[in-house]
Amino acid sequence: MSNTSALEGLISFRGHQVWYRIVKPDREYSGKLPLLCLHGDLGVPHDYLEPLEAIATTGRQVIFYEQLGCGKLLRLQFAYNKDEYNFGYRLLCRLLAF
Repeated sequence: MSNTSALEGLISFRGHQVWYRIVKPDREYSGKLPLLCLHGDLGVPHDYLEPLEAIATTGRQVIFYEQLGCGKLLRLQFAYNKDEYNFGYRLLCRLLAF
């Protein structure tokens, strides 16, 4: 079993912040794609997915993403739509070079 380290950050998104957490194994194995963990929906933050961090001990990065208006992020005061969710997800993937 290997050790892991974690990095948390925020990405600016249309005047708001998108939260992410990357759990990295001390030793990554080539050919293992990262696991990108997306939580259910508004009102269901990423917390229930945290046990998946253990997968990082197998040599694979595990990445968590918090949807706008949920969990660690400010509650939004306007209607939220699927296009904004998808845009935030695509932005995260681009910044993480997927």
